[in-house]
Amino acid sequence: MKPFILGTWKANEGMNMLEGLTYNPDIIEVCIAPPDIYIDDVRKNSPPHLKLASQNCSKFKEGPFTGETPASLLKKKGVEYVIIGHCERRLNFNENSEVLTLKIRRGLEAGLRVILCLGENCLDIEGVNRMSILYRQFFSTVGKDITIDIGYIPVWSIGTGIAPSPKDLEETFRNLRKWADSINVKGRILYGGSLSSQNIENYLNIKGCDGFMLGNMSLVDDFHEVLKIIQDSVTKKNKQ
Repeated sequence: MKPFILGTWKANEGMNMLEGLTYNPDIIEVCIAPPDIYIDDVRKNSPPHLKLASQNCSKFKEGPFTGETPASLLKKKGVEYVIIGHCERRLNFNENSEVLTLKIRRGLEAGLRVILCLGENCLDIEGVNRMSILYRQFFSTVGKDITIDIGYIPVWSIGTGIAPSPKDLEETFRNLRKWADSINVKGRILYGGSLSSQNIENYLNIKGCDGFMLGNMSLVDDFHEVLKIIQDSVTKKNKQ
């Protein structure tokens, strides 16, 4: 499986980042999640193999729901992925497990690949308690027999420059995979939180990690360097 790298622009415009964006799609898969109003602009100004994601979708189908963007309309725009459950939406829009479950269902019904975000709030939570939080988040939203990607983004690592140790991440990924296997859920497991070209190499050999999610760092040229480091690492491994 090729490493999957997702850059989400949040509520920002990042068109300048697309200039000079080059990578080998046979080695890594790259996806950008711009604000929905920039979907067409990103498509027109990026390599044809760049994947497109939306940062959210409505819990409703198409219909009289002013201001909503149904998953089916995103699919018609050429979007392939949708991010659901990011902590900023859980916090700022009060999205609970019931809402997230509906959004996951709508995304899957529309033929989108869902990326569900999970993550604990506090840096000092002990390992057992941390896993119980992730366990509840996982099983309260993920249904049986589906294909869905899981993005582990500890809230305390977003924009802080602090990231979990590789050892802690391996434990987390091992548990996430065990839970997924127990209900026949297939898909990638991704990590996001304070990643940059300065530390990405520390996470390239973590067992169970299928890719990475970058927020603010996907808006600057450092994103290009991150892609290069990951691609070079995969190329080197393939030659061994």
